[in-house]
Amino acid sequence: MNTTQQIGRLTKDAEPVTQTANGPVTTMRLAVPRPKGSKKNADFFTVEVWGKQADSAAKWLKEGREVAVAGRLEQREWRDDNDTYHERVVIVARTIDYLRTPRKDGEAQPGEAPATPEGDDIPF
Repeated sequence: MNTTQQIGRLTKDAEPVTQTANGPVTTMRLAVPRPKGSKKNADFFTVEVWGKQADSAAKWLKEGREVAVAGRLEQREWRDDNDTYHERVVIVARTIDYLRTPRKDGEAQPGEAPATPEGDDIPF
């Protein structure tokens, strides 16, 4: 079974790719933190999303956004003009869940209560 689930933050805005024979595709780079104490702080993955989700991802997924990606791994192999062999593994997303992202201006996101200004008492 080929499945993966990753939660991380985008390292840059999602990039739509021109229309392909299989429909629209958007790519993004995902930084997934490693456990504390690891020699490396994060792993970085290229994620592809296809179809209607590709259009939405290109519009809404910006650098720093936290997302949960579920999909499959796909290995790509090719040779460049110098006949050098290359390979890479990408995550082909089945679903992408947009997770909370802190706003700099304190503005609430849809479905989220507005941030309470510092120093204000919260009545309970």
